[in-house]
Amino acid sequence: MKTILCEFLLVMFLAVFGGFVVSCSSDSDDAYTVEFDEEAFNAARAGWESLNIDSYEFNQYIDCWSEMMFQGIHCVVVDGELTGYTVIEDSNGMDVYDGLYSRETIPELFDMISSLYKGAFDEEGEPAFDVNIKIEYNSEYFYPEKIYYYMKFEPDSVEKGSSIEMHVDGFVPAQD
Repeated sequence: MKTILCEFLLVMFLAVFGGFVVSCSSDSDDAYTVEFDEEAFNAARAGWESLNIDSYEFNQYIDCWSEMMFQGIHCVVVDGELTGYTVIEDSNGMDVYDGLYSRETIPELFDMISSLYKGAFDEEGEPAFDVNIKIEYNSEYFYPEKIYYYMKFEPDSVEKGSSIEMHVDGFVPAQD
């Protein structure tokens, strides 16, 4: 049951949220805003892609808003594909690598962030939720080291929102 709830929440999370430094105003007090630094994101993604690193290891940690859990995995990527993972920490006994929260590769982290941004807008291109994404990038390899995502379902509501934090460390490119 917990897995089904998590799957539902992640599908909602990925399908609906995201943001770049975009601020939209309206005559209504109920206007939503979407915030994210799109220029920094695009520069970091281009920097990562320019390095052509296809084989590497890294750790990722996920703080889930809905289950109050902390999970961590160590990923091994060879030729752009996950070849193995090890659970580092798991606060609730779920298999961390169940596809719900983890991203297998660095490009998948970038894709997730892009999906979050695109999902924050309705069909008319207006913000559909209050969304804030903050990212810190690695200065040498350009991958996202810290990702903070906050989404509020209703304007002016403190209670009706969710957040997730991801941290990446231990990145080591494979030696050729």
